[in-house]
Amino acid sequence: MTLVNRALTRWLQRGEAAGSSSLTTAAQRTAAATLPDWTLRVDPWQAWLEPPEPLVRRLRGSDTSSRDDDLLRARWGLSGAGGAPPRTLADLALAHRLTPARLTTLERRAIAAAST
Repeated sequence: MTLVNRALTRWLQRGEAAGSSSLTTAAQRTAAATLPDWTLRVDPWQAWLEPPEPLVRRLRGSDTSSRDDDLLRARWGLSGAGGAPPRTLADLALAHRLTPARLTTLERRAIAAAST
């Protein structure tokens, strides 16, 4: 659902909804107001799957390219302007020539380091 929200936000920001003045006006009003993301509260387990908000802000705001930051961005789909989908541990392990267990250790270590 988060990917849908990101795609819709990008679509509205690009102005592709300009054909409908009421939609454009609604989008402008929504862009001006900060609304909490209600989709994060749909199911109790959903918060467990999402990265902590301070970590997301740090990863999106940081231009540094450390191995840990790159790993976390790819894991949660925060890398690139196109909003790449989140990657599985198995996929990332193959890309980095590591075992999934080792990658899990690196991921946890990177989360702990980024959260401080």
